[in-house]
Amino acid sequence: MNVFKNIFEKYVNPDRSIRATLFNIITGTGIIGGTVAFIISCLVGLDKIQLWAIAISICILYYGFYIANWKGMYNQAAFCIVALITLILFPVMFVTDGGLYGGMGYWFVLGIVFNYLLLEGISAKILVVLQIIVTLACYLYGYLFPERIVGFDCPEDMYIDTVQSVLVLAVAVGLIVEFQQRVYNRVIRKLDEANRKLTESEKRAEEASMAKSEFLSTMSHEIRTPINAVLGMTDMILRESNEKKILQYAADIDISGNALLSIINDVLDISKIESGNMEINNANYEIKDLARDCRNLIKDRAEKKGLNLKIELDPDIPSVLNGDVARIRQIVVNFLTNAVKYTQKGYIELKISGVRDLERNIYKMRLEVKDTGMGIKEEALNEIFEKFRRFDLDRNRTIEGTGLGLAICRQLAELMGGIITVDSVYGEGSLFTVILPQVITDGTPLGNINLDIDENEIRSKYRKETFKAPGKSILVVDDVEMNIKVFLNLLKDSEMYVETASSGYQCLEMTEKKKYDLVFLDHMMPGIDGITTMEKMKEGINKDTLTVMLTANALSGMEEEYLKRGFDGYLAKPVKRTALEKMLKNLLL
Repeated sequence: MNVFKNIFEKYVNPDRSIRATLFNIITGTGIIGGTVAFIISCLVGLDKIQLWAIAISICILYYGFYIANWKGMYNQAAFCIVALITLILFPVMFVTDGGLYGGMGYWFVLGIVFNYLLLEGISAKILVVLQIIVTLACYLYGYLFPERIVGFDCPEDMYIDTVQSVLVLAVAVGLIVEFQQRVYNRVIRKLDEANRKLTESEKRAEEASMAKSEFLSTMSHEIRTPINAVLGMTDMILRESNEKKILQYAADIDISGNALLSIINDVLDISKIESGNMEINNANYEIKDLARDCRNLIKDRAEKKGLNLKIELDPDIPSVLNGDVARIRQIVVNFLTNAVKYTQKGYIELKISGVRDLERNIYKMRLEVKDTGMGIKEEALNEIFEKFRRFDLDRNRTIEGTGLGLAICRQLAELMGGIITVDSVYGEGSLFTVILPQVITDGTPLGNINLDIDENEIRSKYRKETFKAPGKSILVVDDVEMNIKVFLNLLKDSEMYVETASSGYQCLEMTEKKKYDLVFLDHMMPGIDGITTMEKMKEGINKDTLTVMLTANALSGMEEEYLKRGFDGYLAKPVKRTALEKMLKNLLL
């Protein structure tokens, strides 16, 4: 039994290819059945031509089995078996073995099944047509010329021949079905295992996603809270100070703080970066402000390294364009920062130019950052924009960076319909170029300008008309005293009645006694959070009061989530005066 089991496992095994196993099943059955038929035919004294035909068929099957399993020539073996046995030897055996009254009909069936299971392409189609023609021709010949068919000596011989043929066919079909069932069960088991692993992976991924979201939400709150204070206090200095030098310092702090905020937004909102859902917010801006901001953000670092910082603006640039200036500045500043980091001597140059497309009112802006730094090896140029990739680490080990900036830059450029390219000579320097299509708002040429900002420009930029809503009553709830201070200063000229609370519990005490027009609620407060506070507050006299979620949780999708929970608005920290005043106008006026 072990011998047969070993043979079966070796040649009829789902681990082998399906065609190879089917070939072995059918040829093996043919060899065994043919051998049995040969022995019985000898015992009953069949015609010698019949015996020779059976013997030759067995030899062909055995040889086909050999070259298929030891030489790997399955296609050739199958073709030879079908062509030689079913088209030549089967007709001979039909004539010498009882014709219409013998068991050859079952062998014809086995031959056609063999063809369908093992052969492919045009050769299989041609052979099956020939098999059908030969089979019909044999039966027609036996019907028209019965006297030319070698019959059986007695009815017992006919029955024996028919029974052995039926059994061979039945065993062959049974083995094929058994094999297919094994294959099916094996596939089902693999699918079940794959589904189980997939379910486990999805569960782990969901848990990881929830953990990541919770971590990012907490980090967003913790990082944005001090930035809110920095930018808020800077805004007050810019609005109230009369000293030119202080104004210049504060303007630089404001630019740097907003650039830092932009970077933090990208780093914290990983899900938005990975899914490609970063938002592009287009607005009018002046090229000179973009160039000035980029210069101010990098000039100190360049000066400390003794690098010459050059800014060149094409005088023909349109004065006012429409695009996402914050994202454009982020790209350029990233290029400039890298240039300073990897340049030890020489210069850094920012060049802004472009081409006007007057038919579409588009300006194809070209921003180039060139340096005389280390350069990039040629083999690294194709991968430099991939996430978390840094190169030449032995040489650049002391230079800070995560390798994320350029990947973000490329994604931002593509979102804005632009492209980024890089040319570099290792040891001599690099040239990073971004080309962005921008809508022309004011086509007046920029001309030759001075990028040094003066006191009047600072004041005009930051001292805009203050929002006023006389008599409106507002409650601001935040557990961080500095945030309260910033908020009060932002609203001090609004002529509204502004009260504050440092916790959700204090808010509920105050809203039980007084009706407010608007309540700003921080989310993450100790004891009772902003969402629960809002829900409980709506149970009292302030059930119709407008509520705004004031939070440092600025992850993608959070605004929609807060609005679903019943808030009338969402204001992310750090609070910008323009965004605050816009919201107040929409809700109160």
